[in-house]
Amino acid sequence: MANRSYLYNLDFNRLDRAKTPEDSVLSVSEYAYEIPLSYKILLSNDTLNSKSVLWDYEHPITISGDAKKGKDSLFKFLDRLQTLNLFEPEYLKSEIEKTKQFFNDNKFDLKYFFLEGGELYEMGNEPFEEQNLEVFNEVTQIEKTIESFIKQVESLNKEITALVSQRDQMTKKSWFKKSVPVLSETEKAPIKKAIANKQAEKRSLLGIDNWSTILYFQFDK
Repeated sequence: MANRSYLYNLDFNRLDRAKTPEDSVLSVSEYAYEIPLSYKILLSNDTLNSKSVLWDYEHPITISGDAKKGKDSLFKFLDRLQTLNLFEPEYLKSEIEKTKQFFNDNKFDLKYFFLEGGELYEMGNEPFEEQNLEVFNEVTQIEKTIESFIKQVESLNKEITALVSQRDQMTKKSWFKKSVPVLSETEKAPIKKAIANKQAEKRSLLGIDNWSTILYFQFDK
């Protein structure tokens, strides 16, 4: 099983008390090997460094933020993102429409969005609370985090452009013959795979393609 981050919607402050059987915890999303930008934006209003619901851990290792403000912030950012030419237009338009539909259909009207990152922190060498604090700082400095994201995606796009150029190289055999590929299909295969991997990396940095009301760790009221 892939290590994942988990995003929930809940109505109590985990710093004040533990979850009770009466508390609702609604599933929002999970993402393999990543805490994507979309989660950080959803958590970026009235942000709290909080204690876990999933992990029995002494120190705060989760992050919460105002849910209504977070959703508004995400929608505003996604509208801006469509003007930046960072993602394939059809992909981005489709995923933004699905994202807005998901949040509008499910409401998520409990007070907080709540991030559980323990599975990812388990892969690191530093204590969970130190890794969580790094993410907390990214969330509370969200504009700086967004600018860093844009630069990362722009860098990936440059790499993709170079790979596409390499994949599509043509050469003239003579003045009367058509151009023929420099590379065979077998030689192109690893380049195509590298392009796909970088496209997937871009999408995972953003993280708007895996919303779900059913996660691996599911809560019942």
